[in-house]
Amino acid sequence: MTRTRAVILVALVAAVTLLQFGAPARQAQLQELGVVQQGVLTALESDAEVQVIISLESAFIDSESAGVGAANALKARVAERQNAVLSGLQPSDFTVEYQFGYIAALAGTLTASGAAKLATHPRVVSVALDGHIEPLLDESRVLVAADDVHVGGFDGSGIRIAVLDTGIAADHADLEGSLIGEMCTLVPEYLCPDNEDYTGNFPNPDHPAYDDSHNNHGTHVSGIITSDGNQPGVPKGIAPAAGIFMYKVLPSASALHPGDFCCGYPPVIAALSDILLWNITNPTQRYDFINMSFGDSPGFPGGYDDPEDCRV
Repeated sequence: MTRTRAVILVALVAAVTLLQFGAPARQAQLQELGVVQQGVLTALESDAEVQVIISLESAFIDSESAGVGAANALKARVAERQNAVLSGLQPSDFTVEYQFGYIAALAGTLTASGAAKLATHPRVVSVALDGHIEPLLDESRVLVAADDVHVGGFDGSGIRIAVLDTGIAADHADLEGSLIGEMCTLVPEYLCPDNEDYTGNFPNPDHPAYDDSHNNHGTHVSGIITSDGNQPGVPKGIAPAAGIFMYKVLPSASALHPGDFCCGYPPVIAALSDILLWNITNPTQRYDFINMSFGDSPGFPGGYDDPEDCRV
């Protein structure tokens, strides 16, 4: 055997060895680093790409002041962290679906090569699988003794509540005057009722957060919060004089195009990012409460032990 053939043979043997044993070794190394969660690594063993949420180094400063200047400074710090991570990734590593404005995180589609790069990036805190959320609602009025509170003169006047749900039927008789604003944070944009859907229709051009769900979950939740109780058989809400800003974070099943990923945390994080911006720039008109009546199956017990759920 000539020297050249021997070198080629050794190279071929090395290549085959890497193909056979390189992936498990790389998986073990990534597990040891701990940044990329086990669920991501397990999913990438069978799938070429997975939906993930990448949590980055915090952009908050404890002494953060209010106002537009503080919001712009926060946005700049968030963007700096996001760009530092994205600049080291190729399209074959990661596809961005959400680049949040005021929360140091990214969401999108990740491959094994991207996971390896993120595992050692100094700005990356955690890489976790995007979850699946669905509307959930338990009985609440009796538990909080709402009628007793109303008798005492507390009806929610002056209170602003951000609701993250399937949307709201703003023309409902018992919700008239309750809606102070609305936004849809879904991607692709055709999932939002005020945009052209994939069939070419505009479901509701005047209401980006219109409740087009099969069970009107967001409208139901809004009614529990702030219903006027004017319709026969419809009880008064817990805070009937409160104002609601509806964020549509869950789409109608009929709006989904085949192949769409539904329904994860990124629209929720996008809504929270907008709420954060509002509260910083409007300190006298902050949201007093945020309502999120959804969860991931199977829910309790243990359904909220996942660190990414807690991070959201």
